[in-house]
Amino acid sequence: MKEEGGEVVITTTSGRIFRTDFVILGTGFTIDPSSRGELAPYQDQIACWEHRYTPPAGEENPGLGRFPWLNGDFSFTEKEPGAAPWLMDIHCFNYGASVSVGKVSGDIPAISEGALWLARGVAASLFIRDVDYHWEALIAYEKPELDGTEWVDADAPTPAQKTA
Repeated sequence: MKEEGGEVVITTTSGRIFRTDFVILGTGFTIDPSSRGELAPYQDQIACWEHRYTPPAGEENPGLGRFPWLNGDFSFTEKEPGAAPWLMDIHCFNYGASVSVGKVSGDIPAISEGALWLARGVAASLFIRDVDYHWEALIAYEKPELDGTEWVDADAPTPAQKTA
């Protein structure tokens, strides 16, 4: 492949020549949390599948091993428990979640369900962290919802008269 006169000239292994304006290269991709700039400083603290699961002999796949080992709410887990508890505040809602939770974060037919899982997971974790506050607010609540004055007796209808 070379550039010639403002065009890209591609010569195949069979000798065919193609001239084009541009080239699209499908080079694949890899899952590697350390390749993300925002996660790279913490790469040694993020648990991946290779840290948690040993596949049967002959079924090893280093590429799958680099996927992050996530909780059901898409949150990262620590490689060493207790070393980076704040990782549970970071959620991986993209293709990197597929080994842990399935194709619900990047697959069009399932992404709405995945978003629901994520929202429920985040809401649950926020509630759990503040459960003592919510419990105390519930216990301290003093305004009764029903006090017995809401209902007024209605006059009973007169019994229906039988006619012969």
